[in-house]
Amino acid sequence: MQIMNGIRKLRSFVKRLVSDRVDSREKFRAWKKQAENEEFMASCFDYKREGDMPKVTALVDLDFHPSLPLILLNYSKTAHNTLHRFGVMGWTEPLRLCRGTVFDRRSTLVGLPFRKFFNYGEHRETLALPDEPFDATTKHDGHLGIIFWYKGQLVLTTRGVFASRSSKLGAEMLETIARRGDWRTNMPQNVTVLVEMIHPNTKVHVDYEGREDFILIGAFNCRNGHDYNYQELGSLADTLQVAVAERWTGNNIADLKRLLADLSVKNREGFVARFASGLRVKFKFAAYINEMVKDKLKEAPHRYLMMRMMTGTLDKMTGNLEGEIYLETSRMVEALKAAPQKGATRRQQLAYLRSIVPEEQCTPYYRTVAGKFLTYLTTGETDESVGEEDSE
Repeated sequence: MQIMNGIRKLRSFVKRLVSDRVDSREKFRAWKKQAENEEFMASCFDYKREGDMPKVTALVDLDFHPSLPLILLNYSKTAHNTLHRFGVMGWTEPLRLCRGTVFDRRSTLVGLPFRKFFNYGEHRETLALPDEPFDATTKHDGHLGIIFWYKGQLVLTTRGVFASRSSKLGAEMLETIARRGDWRTNMPQNVTVLVEMIHPNTKVHVDYEGREDFILIGAFNCRNGHDYNYQELGSLADTLQVAVAERWTGNNIADLKRLLADLSVKNREGFVARFASGLRVKFKFAAYINEMVKDKLKEAPHRYLMMRMMTGTLDKMTGNLEGEIYLETSRMVEALKAAPQKGATRRQQLAYLRSIVPEEQCTPYYRTVAGKFLTYLTTGETDESVGEEDSE
């Protein structure tokens, strides 16, 4: 099984860390600077660096539980922002599994979340979807909670950090919800339960009107990698006395895409389709994408628009914006496109791109993106090396 082969690779990595007494982020940063450890990581993560691909040491983050002997593996921001450019060479199976996977210091797998999966159209595996049965379930707009047993206690973490605000909130919610459903008796051993944590403090764009609850969205067996299907999740939800993500009742992907394009559908994020082969793909409502884009345009609009132009997704991400926002976005795009005419030298052109944004937005990251963007404008070559995906 593909997932268990990836887990074996990660286990070798964890064993080496423990053998070398790496037990903090600081020690990991020092450890991975050693050439032999970089080579070892490349082997563990099936990563073959070519051209301008980032080093493997820049792709993995670790977190260490503050009181338990647990190690959490997570892909880094560099991985999130760049690896989609390199397809399967970038997102190898072991790297895709670094999405909150937890081992103890004996290298036993104790927490197994979803492997990395993608929005429709953003990765080659989502472009030609398999002709096979699928279940599409509601994608809720909260925070992912990863729940597992360790030494007789229930542990909840988020994808990146054991002690994040979301993890602490989730642990408080778990205490109440586990008591309600008698999880200490009913939650299976060796199974990781994945929930969407819905709470006013986890709100992103969808308003759940004060609801505080867990919604079951997945489960995996740590011993054999079994991925619970929808019927199994329904039974588990009944046992644990939590809601399960609602299943869409439509017939095919074409119908699903038509529904998602309906701009009148508000206050919903989208769906996750799980195909019979195990492939998962995210689909988002057009109105939800608009809300995401509006947020990006508030934070750093010119940088965001340069990235969308370089990755060929400008029309997809901005085409449905409301009139005034769309017109303002169009004006910014035209100003960005004018860069080659604003100076005879590259230095003058870059100076122009820096001059059209407020000083506080002209960060080192903006300047890096501007340089890539100017190359894109003058050569026509698409460069996603500083691109960012729009959502997890």
